[in-house]
Order: sequence, then structure tokens, then C-alpha cells
Amino acid sequence: MEIKIRDLTKANEVLALAGEFNLNNVSGLQFTIDDKEVYVAEARQMAIQKVAQKAKDLSQALGVKIVAIVSYNEYSNDTATPMYYGMGGLADSAKAVMPAPQVQAGSNDVVLNVDVTFEIR
Repeated sequence: MEIKIRDLTKANEVLALAGEFNLNNVSGLQFTIDDKEVYVAEARQMAIQKVAQKAKDLSQALGVKIVAIVSYNEYSNDTATPMYYGMGGLADSAKAVMPAPQVQAGSNDVVLNVDVTFEIR
């Protein structure tokens, strides 16, 4: 089952329902960004601007001319996974009272790495 919660203030309530229905395995929590491609495009533009400036600075410093782009690659590591601490082995005890789940607000960063290879003369 997949549940999407847009209001993070309600996430704790939704997770607490699992306990009320005696569900003992909740996993795969993911924090995602709606319309992520908008932010990826912005990150791409920023990365290309930085590459262009760096290429210009290096070509001047080295006394070479940039002739062409030989290759362009981009990649990102966009897996945001919540971290949980302090269970202290309580999950193994049949009589243990589990604390109510707490989801804390945070942020997701969109990071795009680019590799550009130039032909120079």
C-alpha cells in the first residue's frame, strides 16, 4: 500500500494508525519532491554556467582554445531516506509499548552533477 501525505504535520497521525491496526511492519518511507524536473532543470542550468565559466578561465590560463564538447554526462543521487534512532530493542519485546512515531520536517536538495569533456587546441 502506498500513501502520499502532502501535509507533513499529519504524517505522525498516519503512521500511528499502523499501530492501531496492529500493523508491525511499516517501511519504505520516502520524501519526494513534486515537479522535481523543474528543479533539476534549474540545477542543470546552474551547473552548465559554472562549467562554462571554469572552461573559459582554464582556457585563458592555459593558453588554449576550446573547440568542441566531446562528451556531456549528468547524474544525481536523489534517494532521501529517513533515519530512525533510539528503538533500543523494544521491537523484539511482545509487551513493549512503542513510542508514537515522529517524522521531523527537513529539506530535500536537488543535486545534479555534470561531467563535460572539451576538445582543445
